[in-house]
Amino acid sequence: MPSSALIRLRRLNGTVAVRTAIGVTVTANLVFVVSILMDVRDANGYSTLWDGWVYHIATTLPGLLAGLRAWVDRRCRSAWLLVAAGVLLNTFGNLVYTYRDQNIDPVPFPALSDVGYLGSYVAFAVALVILTQRQLGGRSKAARLDGFVIGLSAGAVAVSLWFESILRQVGSTQAVVVGLAYPLFDVVFLVIVVSGFAAAQFRFDWSSAAFGAGALTFAIGDIVYLNQVAADTYVPGTPLEWTWLTGILLFGLAAWAPTHLRGQTTKEHWFAGTVVPALAAIVALSIVGFGIADRIPDLASLLAMSAIAVVFIRVSLTVRELRRANSAFYDARTDDLTSLLNRRGFGHEVDRLLVAAPGGGSVMLLDLNGFKEVNDSLGHPAGDHLLVILGERFSRALPKGALVGRLGGDEFGFAVPGDHELGAISSAAVLQALHNPVTIDGMAVRVGASIGIATWPLDGTTKEDLLRAADVAMYYAKKNHLGSSWYSADRDPNSRERLALIQDLRIAIEQRSFEMHYQPTIAVDTGRVVGMEALIRWNHPEHGLMAPDRFIPLAERVGLIPAITRAVLDLSIAHLAEMRRAGHDLRLSVNISAMDLVDEELPTYIRTVLNAHQVDAGSLTLEITETALASDAARAERTLNALRAEGIRISIDDFGVGYSSLSQLLNLPLDELKIDRSFIANVNDDVRAQAILSATVELGRTLGLEIVAEGIETTEALDEVSARGVDVGQGFLFSRALPAAEFNQYTSKTSTSAAPRRPIS
Repeated sequence: MPSSALIRLRRLNGTVAVRTAIGVTVTANLVFVVSILMDVRDANGYSTLWDGWVYHIATTLPGLLAGLRAWVDRRCRSAWLLVAAGVLLNTFGNLVYTYRDQNIDPVPFPALSDVGYLGSYVAFAVALVILTQRQLGGRSKAARLDGFVIGLSAGAVAVSLWFESILRQVGSTQAVVVGLAYPLFDVVFLVIVVSGFAAAQFRFDWSSAAFGAGALTFAIGDIVYLNQVAADTYVPGTPLEWTWLTGILLFGLAAWAPTHLRGQTTKEHWFAGTVVPALAAIVALSIVGFGIADRIPDLASLLAMSAIAVVFIRVSLTVRELRRANSAFYDARTDDLTSLLNRRGFGHEVDRLLVAAPGGGSVMLLDLNGFKEVNDSLGHPAGDHLLVILGERFSRALPKGALVGRLGGDEFGFAVPGDHELGAISSAAVLQALHNPVTIDGMAVRVGASIGIATWPLDGTTKEDLLRAADVAMYYAKKNHLGSSWYSADRDPNSRERLALIQDLRIAIEQRSFEMHYQPTIAVDTGRVVGMEALIRWNHPEHGLMAPDRFIPLAERVGLIPAITRAVLDLSIAHLAEMRRAGHDLRLSVNISAMDLVDEELPTYIRTVLNAHQVDAGSLTLEITETALASDAARAERTLNALRAEGIRISIDDFGVGYSSLSQLLNLPLDELKIDRSFIANVNDDVRAQAILSATVELGRTLGLEIVAEGIETTEALDEVSARGVDVGQGFLFSRALPAAEFNQYTSKTSTSAAPRRPIS
């Protein structure tokens, strides 16, 4: 229906005019029903008021409702016009019968009123066909045939049970024809309604349901009436009149009933689409059997045989659809070139294999090396020929029960149920199949391959996980020029475990749920604790306490380093404030990365945190590496200048192992040089290390920088750095990195005495 017509229909549906028309129609019908219940008629059973006026008004008003619907509903206008015409023809028949036919003695049959009645039947039947076809919409031919089987079988049953006495009446030819027309139209109503709803698998809207119910009610009234006439027991003014009245009322109400489809469960769908048509076919066969014994009317046998004929058509259609479906299923799963499984078919078969072999197996992805060169030099037909031959070789090389598929281009997939050893043997066999060259147009062609292997259930339990894992392994093999490679989560930047870990890391950053450890820094000349270096740890709820090397690389990959740096600053500055309130005048060192150096908001953030904890900026030292400076020297210099302007100290960490120019020491606002542990480890035995240490200390003194030596693990190393003028030492000789509570205890113990000099294992 056009949108404008639909809008008009919805607006009209809620108007006072339509509601009033429906109310008046229903009221007129109720008034007539009450008149029958109150027994207000005289002995002859007819009342001019009730049967002459009220009844005719009640049976005519539904035509008004149908006419209103036809005015706004272009899509089904013809159907509702036919309904309105049928109501008017029925009223015409009633009027003629009331004021003419019943006053003739004897009452004629057929009579002039039959013209109106039979005309209304024709109009209602055609309208019913249009409305049920609208209800079917895009239903398949099979569903429509199922509906015909059910409808014809229902008609055969109705004829067998109800119409026998009617069909046996004799009389004039006209009387027989007209007498048969009524029950035949009733059968038509029954067949149309049942077949239409059955084809829709009994999923109908209320409008179609109301119209179908009206048709069935109308038919029931006719059946009873005709049987009473045949037995000469019909009396007007009885509840039988309700059937036609109710049927026509339902026709009118159907015009404005909701058109939303009733839902249907899977169980109902199976029952309506399979069981009901089968039962209907059995009923039809039974009726044919009774017909052979001449125990039912011929019309019933004819309808039943028609139903069986439709069953045969339905079966032939089903066979054709099955063949077409099988062909489509094969085409959808098969590679046109090699006749191997395609990507979809391979995925489906892997799903099946995971269920059939839950104990384990291997999924492999193979990518040919050098295939593009074959296509470019010999042409695509030669490349296609090569793929066909290789597909045959792979199929022969793999053990029985293995899956082989061409997933697209020069990529093949294999799945082998069995243990790890069988997977290794199979991948080796596939590579061996490539060893012998393929002759194409008299030319020997040899290509290599890279194979990625994933196993179930270790690397995944679904085809998606396994294919992705095999793909990761295959690219690793190709990148490292390996024939084959097994999947490893350590090489997978997007494994489920890593993705889950990254999500947990985001939560830990947001909630500041890290555990900070602090390694003391010691004044070399006095042995007192002068500071602490903050080192982050992550106490993961599942993996336990994790060192930075477990999660910092992940953070770098997804850009979380600046957020982690801010978390470290928050936690460690808060602890520094606590230590200062306890009377310990310490400095805090925090490492920052190259990503932090390009964060121009970092100085402002640090100032805010320092102010919040009432800690002076000179108590904080930020340690940077030479390599971090090299990534974006200009931006790094701007950030460092801004930090230095806030009063924050800057330190070069791991000095001596980077590749930056010494000129940076002149350009950057530095306060401290931190000599890398690699120079301290051999300072007692290596004269070159001693020379570098002396030169670095001298350079720092010249530039006015404080010198810190890290990695001091022996007393001899401490003596060596002390003799060369190092200011501050750090290392296991004094203490490892300690949790906050232990660091507090350590600091308290050393506040009145020098730090202990002992190796820490």
